[in-house]
Order: sequence, then structure tokens, then C-alpha cells
Amino acid sequence: MRTLTTVILFLLLLSTGYSLLPTHAAPIAEASAALAKTEERLAKDVATSTEDVRELQQHLATPDQLPQDLQAFERTTTRLKALQQDLTRDIAAYETALVAKLTELDQELAAIHDTTTRDQLQRLRDRVETECQERIWTAQEELASLQTVLAQGADLHHAARAVQLANELTNQGETLIAEVQQVNEQATQYASTTATLLATLLAQTESE
Repeated sequence: MRTLTTVILFLLLLSTGYSLLPTHAAPIAEASAALAKTEERLAKDVATSTEDVRELQQHLATPDQLPQDLQAFERTTTRLKALQQDLTRDIAAYETALVAKLTELDQELAAIHDTTTRDQLQRLRDRVETECQERIWTAQEELASLQTVLAQGADLHHAARAVQLANELTNQGETLIAEVQQVNEQATQYASTTATLLATLLAQTESE
């Protein structure tokens, strides 16, 4: 009975990132906390980046304001790139810690002689693994969305920079106005698409 109670508590705590095992088994809690913290940072920076994109979109036709908007967008992009690296690292660390913890758990289950008890705990163990795996899949989806946003954001940056340069060129000849307008429209489309992608990513992070 004591073995059954201990293993049940162990399984329940595993699902929240804690362990009843000695300190050498603690990395699952640390990995879980690190992943959660990175996801929180991602949600905040995505919200900031969304505002920056909106500002950039609004000021594409305002040459004097565009340089400042580009600088703000570059700063948030730099933070998102760093978060991409952190999220990749934290997902891998959580996966590694989960495998190690489940291996320990399997060893405990294998030591139980009562078939009924072992089967019941095996089903519980499988449910816990599924929940943890779903968390990994969610984080991986966030990472994939972030990578898409960064790729689109790079295009937006180049397009906005092209608008800025084209606006400077119009000061040298009015015949370029039509071409500038075309570039401006393309940059606006990039901004709209990027804003949509960021909104999707923000919804993913807020659903956690």
C-alpha cells in the first residue's frame, strides 16, 4: 500500500514538474520553470512587436517618422531572435529532463510485482507522459510561428528600408513618385501580413 501511494504521488507531482526523488532528479522542475518563463517573455515581446509593426505600417508614408519606427522594430526583432534561441534550448532541455524522469519512473514500475497495481500505474504514467508531450508540442508550435514571424519581419524591414530610400530619392526627381508608391504599397502589405502573424503567435502564447 505504501508503494502504491508513493508512486501515485510521484506521478501526480511529475505532471506539475516536481519530484519525490532525490535532488539529482530535480532538472524536470527546473526545465519546466525555464520553459514557462521563456514563454512568458515571448508573450510580452510579441505584444510589443505587434505595436511596433502597427506603428511602422501607419508611418510608411511619413518619411520623417519612418527611421524611428525602423529602429524600434529592429530592437524588438533582436529580442525575438534571442527568444527563438532560448525557446529552442528550453524545449530541448525539457524533453531531455522528461525522458530522464520517465526512465526513472519506468524502473520503479518494473519493480512492482502486483500486476493489477502495475497496470493501473502504467495507465496513469501514460496519461502524464501525454500531458507533458502536449506541452512540448505546444511550445514547438510557438517556436514554428516565431520563426515564420521572424522571416516575414525580415522582409518587412527590407521593404520599409526600401520605402525610406525611395522617399529620399524622390527629392531628386518627381518621376520616381509612382515607383515609390508601388514600393510603399508592397511594404504596407508586408506590415499587414506580419501583424496578422504576430496576432496569431500572441494568441498561442496567451492560451498557455
